[in-house]
Amino acid sequence: MLTKERNFISTLSLVRRQLVSLYENSIEAPIIAILPCLLSNFPPKFLLKILRIQRVDNGRLQHMEEILNRYKKPIRALEIGTFFGDNSTQLLLKHLPAGSELFLLDGWQKYREGHNLKEDKYAKKMDSLLHLGFLSTIRNVVFNKLSSKREVKVTIIRGKSSNVLKLLASNTFDFIYIDGSHYYSDVKVDLQNSLRIINQKFGIICGDDLERMPTLSNMSLASKHLDNDFYQDFHPGVLLAVGEVIRSVNMKDGFWWTFVREGNITLRI
Repeated sequence: MLTKERNFISTLSLVRRQLVSLYENSIEAPIIAILPCLLSNFPPKFLLKILRIQRVDNGRLQHMEEILNRYKKPIRALEIGTFFGDNSTQLLLKHLPAGSELFLLDGWQKYREGHNLKEDKYAKKMDSLLHLGFLSTIRNVVFNKLSSKREVKVTIIRGKSSNVLKLLASNTFDFIYIDGSHYYSDVKVDLQNSLRIINQKFGIICGDDLERMPTLSNMSLASKHLDNDFYQDFHPGVLLAVGEVIRSVNMKDGFWWTFVREGNITLRI
């Protein structure tokens, strides 16, 4: 059997396993959504435009790319918060060194679930796209496997990050990107778990949606608006959690990062 044929069969097997998982977890996903997701460019640009789904700014992706390019040998990377498997996920698939492992973790569950939040139209739109986001991630991983000459092993994990991360062994990942829930309690737990599972000899923890530096005045303001996903021009939950757990970070255009070396957090290598 030709290599390309074997790869295609392997890919179909991956799709089948993911769709079985989707069914067993009782997500309401109409079958008609499966083919567009796997066989065409998805999600449609017109859908994203109509729903005004915010996407990662290209400037932020550029900063993330510069961080990833520090790695020349295969690494183990984790993305917390994948949603459509677009933008940051595609960047990871493209720039991780060949032979790397990438773990994509997302709950694909209601964005507002478990939070006493003020009315948030954006969150409602997010909640209406959960099954499409999951299928889109599968589609993007599958097409990358078929089209890329660089082998990156991808594992998709569906579950709430606070439940999954605590089960992972310490000192496991070389690179962690955090872009899941924006709410204080969730972000704080993600950061605490990330500090435990990051490679203590050398690792990079980074994330999105830190529009202001976590100064004392900004943290004080954030603490008064934790029931807002977004307030004025920043995400209060992200800012306060980063300020309390990481404390000192580098930040450009909302993208933040810090290094862990010999078990210590440092701004520079």
